[in-house]
Amino acid sequence: MRVLVVSAPLVGHVFPLVPLAVALRDAGHEVLLATGGGGLAAADAGLSVHDVAPGFDFGRIALRVFPRHPLIARAEMAGTADTRGAGLLFGALTDRLTDPVVTLATEWRPDLVLHEPFAVAGAVAAARLGVPAVRQENSLFDGRDLVRATVARLGGALRRHGLTELPRHAGRRHRRGPAQRGAAGWLADALRLVRRRRRATGLAAATGRATAHPGRGTGGTTPSWWPAGAPAWPCAPATSPRGR
Repeated sequence: MRVLVVSAPLVGHVFPLVPLAVALRDAGHEVLLATGGGGLAAADAGLSVHDVAPGFDFGRIALRVFPRHPLIARAEMAGTADTRGAGLLFGALTDRLTDPVVTLATEWRPDLVLHEPFAVAGAVAAARLGVPAVRQENSLFDGRDLVRATVARLGGALRRHGLTELPRHAGRRHRRGPAQRGAAGWLADALRLVRRRRRATGLAAATGRATAHPGRGTGGTTPSWWPAGAPAWPCAPATSPRGR
């Protein structure tokens, strides 16, 4: 299965996606990370990375956007803007990223798009190709609120790609939480959607049933990226204590 991972071109947005991207790669899937700026450092983890934001400068975007919205800018500086400030900044950023991300996805033809809430360009690309999109949360704000705030400021990006709205996500993945399932859980759900789409469109048979990474669960070893000395049960599927 081909998985396109899309992140805003900022290192703090990319790194929460790296462990899952590496786990997917180690499980035998093709993974391509679309980002830019400081996020290109994810190549140090051995991932294939594509720069979709050459010359990215977040400061320039802020200087262009905030003077037009002084009340939101003042609230953002005071820490009271909620998702309004993020919607302004990342709406402008996503409007710039959408075209190169859609172009990359059209050429590479992923079966699944994984993106973070600030990288709505990934959801646009998935909708354009008709493949499932999964959102991985990485913020203190609810990802649904961030996506709504960003889409509201997207400008012409949706229209340029023949969309009036974004389809509902195939799933979302939290980095923490008492009810979190392992990566194998949501990946199995995503693979079912991929298989269903392939049957509906007459494509080749799916890649097979999703299984946990070798060594997860009881016995064996944890993935290569798992911290030394950390407990192994979070790597297991839904039979772990948190999955019950």
